[in-house]
Parts: sequence; structure tokens; C-alpha cells
Amino acid sequence: MTMIVSKIEDWLASQGKRFPAHVNRASEIGHECERFLVYRRTRWQDEILPDAKLQAVFMIGNILEEFAFDLMRKAGLPVIEQQVMIEDKRMKVTGHADATSAFEPDDPFVVEIKTAHPMIWNQINTVDDLKKKPWLKKYPAQVQLYMFIRGYRRGVILFVNKSTGWLKEIWMDLDLDFVAEIEDKCKRINFAVEVSELAKTDEEKEACLPARITDRATCGMCSFRHVCLPDVNFEAELKIADDPEFEAKLKRVVAAKPLTAEMTALEKEVKSRIKATAEAEKLESIRISAGNVLISGKKDAKGAWRIAFEGEEE
Repeated sequence: MTMIVSKIEDWLASQGKRFPAHVNRASEIGHECERFLVYRRTRWQDEILPDAKLQAVFMIGNILEEFAFDLMRKAGLPVIEQQVMIEDKRMKVTGHADATSAFEPDDPFVVEIKTAHPMIWNQINTVDDLKKKPWLKKYPAQVQLYMFIRGYRRGVILFVNKSTGWLKEIWMDLDLDFVAEIEDKCKRINFAVEVSELAKTDEEKEACLPARITDRATCGMCSFRHVCLPDVNFEAELKIADDPEFEAKLKRVVAAKPLTAEMTALEKEVKSRIKATAEAEKLESIRISAGNVLISGKKDAKGAWRIAFEGEEE
């Protein structure tokens, strides 16, 4: 029985809402697809709503955001103006900055809280790292806009590890060249929206839209994929392989996986011990017999150790 989970799932699914978008969102302006940003304003009523699982992710994000701010307060850091609205009428962009803080009263900075899967959290340490993933690219643009509109010279993204709760900070200075790029992007989106609203036919509206991106992985996650690419099936089709030999090989791969991982770990441990033994005795090469297994090691021309299992002794 899943009475509890099903009721929670139903409630989460009901939380998705669509709202008209008359301006650009600061949190989305860094999205790599300008066509998506135009749809957000012209086809908002057709957007696919987040499912229950995604709604749960959003809720976890909100909880961890307050968790991070609570830690800042307890550490003596001021959390000022939480969720303050920002707006630039020239760019037609609005947003809500998570907060501002300051080490010195006359030097405030923007604070934006984001959560990340442990694997992603481990991979991101600089602004350049954020440019490697489509959904992470939006964060620097968002913070740059907040800094520019508020008149601050610095900002920080505080990442919370979803598994451990540990924090990581990525700082950035106000980059006016980057802001100028964002401003140009807003102009293109605003123009496309205005022209699209004047178009009378679907063909004319299509002609007003920015070009599609070519990254279909990003398209597959887009909430307007059914509008932009109605003829593309993004669901992976299940293929049944009626091949006993292929099936047997797949089973062997699955069965061998844990053994392979164990062997790799053991081999690494053994090689580390051989190397340590040789270096402790200041040897350039070494051969060790353990039980009936023979192992040899030798330094190469660059000083790196090459260790090999010679096999079993007779």
C-alpha cells in the first residue's frame, strides 16, 4: 500500500501553477536558448508544469536556502533584505534577490543560495565551472544582474550540498561586459516578443522566433519542447533484444561490475604498499613473493613506479 506517498504525490502535483510573464526573469535570462525565453512570455499558458518529483526538489531547495541563511546568522553574518525585488525597466527584467550581506557596513554584496547534487557540488569551484552545465549557466547571469541593478560590486553564490548540507562559495565581481551581453540579449528577446504579438498567423509568429539550439539533451528537458518540436519524441523507446547470446553477455557484464570495482581497489592498495616498501628501502626495483604470487616493481626514466603482477610461482 502507498496511501501516504500517493496522497503526498497528488498534493505536490497540484502545486504547479502557470502565470503570465510580461517581462524577462533574472533567474532565467542566462538560459542558453533564447527561443525558450520568448516562449516564457508568449506561450506561458502552454508550459508543461513541474511534476510531483520536481516540485519536491523545489521544496527541498527552499528548505536548504533557509538552512544556509540560518547558518550565516548563527555565524554572525548579517542577512539583509531577503527576497527583495529588483527591476530594470530598460531591459524589462525583474527578479527577487535571495539576500544581501556585508563584512563591512559600506561594502554590501549579493548572496544567492543554490543547491546541488553531491556529484555536481564536487565539480564546481569557479565561475568557469558553472559554464559547463546548461542549468548552471543561468546562475552567473542572475547574480551579475542583481549586482548591476543594486549597484554592488561583488556577489556570491552559496552552494548547499543536498546530501551533506555542506556549503561552498563562488565569488564574482561585477562584470560590465557580461552585463552588456545580457542587456543585448534582453533587447533581442523583447524585440521578438513585440513582433510576435503583432503577427497575425502562426507562420508569421514562427518567423519572429529566435533560432532553435542544437543541443537536443537540453531540448528534452525544456518545458516548451512540445510547442517548439512537436514532432520529436524525447521519450527513450524501449527495444526488446531477442538474442540469447547478447543477453548472456549483458548478464555477465552486470555480474562482473562489483567484482571489477573490488579488484581495482585491491590492486591499487597492493601497488601502493609495494611502492612504499621499495621507497622506504631506497630501491630502484623490487620483487616480492607473497604466498605463491610474484610481484615486481621498477622505476621508469621519469621516476614513476611501474608495478606488475608476474603471476603464480611454480
